[in-house]
Amino acid sequence: MSTHPPREEATPPAAEAWAHAPRAGETRALRIETLDSDGSGIAHVHAAVGGEAQARRWRWVVEGALPGEQVVARVEARRGKRVFAKVEGVVAASPMRVRPRCAHLDHPPYPPCGGCTLQHVDPDQQGALKSAHLVKLFASLGVEASRWLPSQPATLPWGYRNKIELTFSTDPQGDLALGFFPRGYRNEVFPLQACEIASPRMAPFVRATQAWARDEALPPFQLRAGHGWLRNLVVRAAFGTEDLLVELIVDDVDHVDTADGSRRCADELSCAFAERMLATARESGLDQTQVFVTRHRARRGEPTQRFERAFTTPGHLDEVLRLPDGKTLTFAIQPRTFFQTNSSQAAILVATVLRHAGLWRAPTDDGGNAHPSSGAQRPHRVVDLYCGTGTLGLCAAHYAGEVIGVDIVPSAIEDAQRNATRNGLAGRTTWICADVGPFLATNEGRRSLGGADVVILDPPREGLLRVALEHLRAIAAPRLVLVSCNPTSLARDLPGLAALGYEVEAMEAVDMFPHTTHLEVVCSLVLRSTCAR
Repeated sequence: MSTHPPREEATPPAAEAWAHAPRAGETRALRIETLDSDGSGIAHVHAAVGGEAQARRWRWVVEGALPGEQVVARVEARRGKRVFAKVEGVVAASPMRVRPRCAHLDHPPYPPCGGCTLQHVDPDQQGALKSAHLVKLFASLGVEASRWLPSQPATLPWGYRNKIELTFSTDPQGDLALGFFPRGYRNEVFPLQACEIASPRMAPFVRATQAWARDEALPPFQLRAGHGWLRNLVVRAAFGTEDLLVELIVDDVDHVDTADGSRRCADELSCAFAERMLATARESGLDQTQVFVTRHRARRGEPTQRFERAFTTPGHLDEVLRLPDGKTLTFAIQPRTFFQTNSSQAAILVATVLRHAGLWRAPTDDGGNAHPSSGAQRPHRVVDLYCGTGTLGLCAAHYAGEVIGVDIVPSAIEDAQRNATRNGLAGRTTWICADVGPFLATNEGRRSLGGADVVILDPPREGLLRVALEHLRAIAAPRLVLVSCNPTSLARDLPGLAALGYEVEAMEAVDMFPHTTHLEVVCSLVLRSTCAR
């Protein structure tokens, strides 16, 4: 006979009586339970539906709602057992709720861009909400909560983006518009008034470009029709210097109709744009501004090409990244160069990676859980696998004896080599343009990548491919440090890494994108044979 007490059956929530299933346009009173990964509030509703009181259960996904709130939600759509809704009114607000800054959150006829889904949450409390979601996600994989180190909050909650990309289109009245796509749209854009998370130094160039394009009556490129001229405006702003970069992306045509008739694109209009941008730079006191016009050539049956023309020298902006112990790195950033979108937070991310790699120890580290790899010997040989432009590898080179970066993209390796030379690190770094797998099959590859003390990886959003796991198996470094912009893909990768003998040592989140649901996660793993070190 069992000695355990009888298990109590869970009492289901009381079912409401509904005449029919939720329909678009209807409103319902709800209590929000939690948030999903997109920042929408979640409520589960049990109802007895129709005359036969059929028991039904729906998961409500309510945009703009917060945990613990009582809201009135308006139904937008229903798909099976999921009901998608928006907050119509807040009956009992969460203490976390604040007034959003974005001027486009209520901008008929279009919804906002959807980039800042947490602007209605107090910035000081956003990190806790996002971190709780992460801990829950990884707990299902056996990653104990004790493995998580305290999250790194954002030091600059507003105006932190160093890059924006805007699209030219037309508004509902048929006038030229320069702005973002509304969430769910792929053709229309709303004219940008202001972006609260972008550097305010960008705004004068956005306004000047839109005014210039309207004055000239220039046609935006219409994707459906396949004609027009203006495609995109990209503005980048350095945070470690006063440099800016403005790039106009246009369709690759010779002539275009304007208010003054047909005009040549390459010389007349491109030069006119550059002159307007340089005048704007002088008026704004931003003399260190680089101007580009890039022709985008996309023809059926041909590879897409871009032809950049710089109207200023040196043809790049300088960004300074501050490393621990007062060290710095200067990066030359051109229109196609990848760099972290949040410059100020990038320094925190780099310091976090260096700690997890065992390359640097913060002054406050006590040798316990606050410092991963505290008992390990400082790595001498670091491999930056799939290194891209080598940002993390260059940072590691200040603290390691040797860094080897590998990537298959020639232009990325060229950027890494240039920045290594510029920062006096060419003698401590080796940059190899190669496909990692075939390279490992060569004697040179095994010699170059074998014996690595730590491998650093920053995979794309989809995570590590199966072939990447095989590469890690071949290198067999005692320590891995993964930097993930997509925790869901990282969660999918952990079982594969465990099969190689790696177990999670520590995890740490860095808030790179305030007011969004995104967190960058740094995860250090060690081979089981080295866990006792």
